Amino acid sequence: MTAIGATMAYATQNLSIKRDFNHKGKDGIGALGFIGSCVFKIDNGVWTINGREVKPAGREYLMDFSLQCLQDSYAGAVKNGWSREKAQEVWNAKLESIYDGSAGQRGGGGGVSLETKAQRIVAFKAYVNTFGAGSDKVKDLEGSGKGAAKRKNAALDQLWAKNGAKPKWKDAFETELATLKAQRAAVDLTVEDEDDMEFDESEGEEGDEEEEGEAA
Repeated sequence: MTAIGATMAYATQNLSIKRDFNHKGKDGIGALGFIGSCVFKIDNGVWTINGREVKPAGREYLMDFSLQCLQDSYAGAVKNGWSREKAQEVWNAKLESIYDGSAGQRGGGGGVSLETKAQRIVAFKAYVNTFGAGSDKVKDLEGSGKGAAKRKNAALDQLWAKNGAKPKWKDAFETELATLKAQRAAVDLTVEDEDDMEFDESEGEEGDEEEEGEAA
């Protein structure tokens, strides 16, 4: 699996994330409340959760599931009638959102709008196409350290302000915006209460032999 490679590369970074887990029930009904809390840390290459070290197999498991968001991005491809190219566009948009730090942000509230996201994607792609991936210019734009994502977004907003009226940029914007909207539609299908996604595995067992091979 490729996850282990990502695990070992990422293990050199220091990181601390705290997350509380709460059961909200459905519309507040049947809520169980607080379930547990995890503090995940990477310190000098050592991975821990709540102070206990996570072994290599556990690291691989965590990374494998963290990358699941990329697969989820095209989960509704067949239902929505997407072509392979469209699914790839959505997948790349999700990957880009991870690069620029906007992944997981909502279009409203404290996040940025889909339109702004699309503009920044177009501006970044144009910048990379102009100077080349891996060039010093692109590395400087990407930046590093605290506030790097904010500085990058400010630069991309400036680039859009200067070039957004150009026909090619407008066309690219419409394409990226449509991709983000399709991705949002797939995300919005997520059910908040996981209990609502449970099913009885015993149902449908009769006649399995006759229906064998029909599952998607």
